[in-house]
Amino acid sequence: MTALFLQIVNLSISASWLIAAVLVLRLLLKKAPRWISVLLWGLVAIRLVCPFSIESALSLLPSASTIPSDILTDPSPSLETGIPALDRVVNPVIEHSFAPQPAASANPLQILLPVLAAVWAAGVVLLAVYAGVSYLRLRRRVSTAVRLRDNIFQTEQVVSPFILGVFRPCIYLPFSLDETTLSAVIAHEQAHIRRRDHWWKPLGFLVLAVHWFNPLVWLSYLLLCRDIELACDEKVVREMGAAQRADYSQALLSCSVRQNRLGACPLAFGEVGVKERVKRVLHYRKPAVYLVAFAVVCCLATAVCFLTSPRTDTDTPPASSTDEPASRTLPLTEQSAAECIAKTLETLTLHSDGTVSFSLPEELPVSGDGKTALAVNLSATFSDAPGSYSVQDLLDDRRGWNGGERFVGSLESERGELVGVTLGVFFWTEVDTDAYQMYAGDSRELTAPFNYDAPAGYTAPGLQFEQDGPALRITCRMRDGSEPKLSFTLPEGISAAESDGTEVYQLLLVQEGEPAGSVTLYPFGASDAETLAGVDTAASSLPMQIFSPVALSNHAGYEGYQVQRSWDSGCTATAQYVWQDLRASSGDAASIPWQQMDCVLAYDWNVMPYFVEILLDEEGLAADIADSVQLVS
Repeated sequence: MTALFLQIVNLSISASWLIAAVLVLRLLLKKAPRWISVLLWGLVAIRLVCPFSIESALSLLPSASTIPSDILTDPSPSLETGIPALDRVVNPVIEHSFAPQPAASANPLQILLPVLAAVWAAGVVLLAVYAGVSYLRLRRRVSTAVRLRDNIFQTEQVVSPFILGVFRPCIYLPFSLDETTLSAVIAHEQAHIRRRDHWWKPLGFLVLAVHWFNPLVWLSYLLLCRDIELACDEKVVREMGAAQRADYSQALLSCSVRQNRLGACPLAFGEVGVKERVKRVLHYRKPAVYLVAFAVVCCLATAVCFLTSPRTDTDTPPASSTDEPASRTLPLTEQSAAECIAKTLETLTLHSDGTVSFSLPEELPVSGDGKTALAVNLSATFSDAPGSYSVQDLLDDRRGWNGGERFVGSLESERGELVGVTLGVFFWTEVDTDAYQMYAGDSRELTAPFNYDAPAGYTAPGLQFEQDGPALRITCRMRDGSEPKLSFTLPEGISAAESDGTEVYQLLLVQEGEPAGSVTLYPFGASDAETLAGVDTAASSLPMQIFSPVALSNHAGYEGYQVQRSWDSGCTATAQYVWQDLRASSGDAASIPWQQMDCVLAYDWNVMPYFVEILLDEEGLAADIADSVQLVS
């Protein structure tokens, strides 16, 4: 029943756009015959009950299915309204409120939607029972009616004429009508029967009962009843003279009754909009042919634009698949890739309900040859004991993203205390079968203490430097917007230069135009306060909590670690950087010789969660540089 309910809601949402259009057309076609309005309401009924439609480029519906059929099982539930601005406002609220929790036994929507479906079904049954009981009570009231002729009866139990019955409709009249009024009333009710209005009104009520939750459908039904009466009046008075129309208007006034309730039947002569009906009858003019033709064209156009569904493009390649391909893609360049990466990373948000989210920009860069694609990684690190960590991979190199898409993932809090969250956004180029090269990419890491329910922000990382003689001052532009400072004294003849590699936190050291070393920042192995509190900054043993990203590599590491200066949150030290040049041989890695060079290491976790590695080609310079290193937040 839940699936049926979702389908009904989708039909109701689609029909709401058509109802809005019909309300506007009723005003524009005020002087057109009222059967045009009844026809328009017929289009609304088709939209409300027809579970399928033809796709068309002319469709004005923003979305064929606002509520996705898989919303019950979607880990990131969202609506597809077809209006990007509305999606951006509504979907974050839905995802934040109804994303499944790892520890929960059921998806919140799997609980809520069946309840709503049951309420909907109960409403349908109540309205159906109401209509049935009203019909039976009315049938019992007229059971003593006396036949006047044919299918026309008179009774003292009614105060206004009406038609009762669907397959064998009968006209019921009060005894109190005079001959002039009686003639007008019978003409009106017989016109109803010829127009099959005794079918359309119950069918309209049936549609209303199914879509009772939509206030626009209630308004549509009320206006349908009014337009049915006005159309019937026009059919009756079309051939009447002024005097006959006056008698007909007097009959309307004589039989007018106050409508106190809503019903599927009967069709009462003076029950709906008597004032407007009298006015239209007295001022009736046969509509011009061109007006009728224009109204018919409007009906046809409305049917084409609102009874069809928007066309979906199924031929778009996966790498550039978006909801609106023409407006959500742009050519891939280094600048567009960098902007896309920055806009995505700045939205990374850790929520207090145990979820993490990010959003992609509306326009995604797409390569012309389709070989370069966007991939996203998202992971969370937990600690259940000092020195014990586990990683939850929420996204592992996921591709096929759409512009404007938002991801919400649930953190597995049972793993332990959250230590960090890392979002990586990359563009990978396929250079060979299952071989890729990074075109552009960066990552954003959140570490304790965390700020919840607000985007973390992002600044394009990098190192900016200025050199005054041997004094080198470096501004470390971090992804969180902070700019810690690093400074030290270079040996004579050595200067800094921009790196042409992929490391964003790296500078080259050159001497007479030749490479003489490098300055690189690496993230700590662990950055949580509890782990860092266990680091002995003065000990001449390499603290793996700090240096593990390099020291635990199979082909690189540090030896001969000696602390030069230390303080509570960091130190400067000298060491030997040892490594194997894997590019030098294509054989067994064990046969590749190890190389070494002097280096300076420095860190201060109160300044930044990165350690500094200064490599030097020339020996004997490390100690002097280490003594001059300064780290300032």
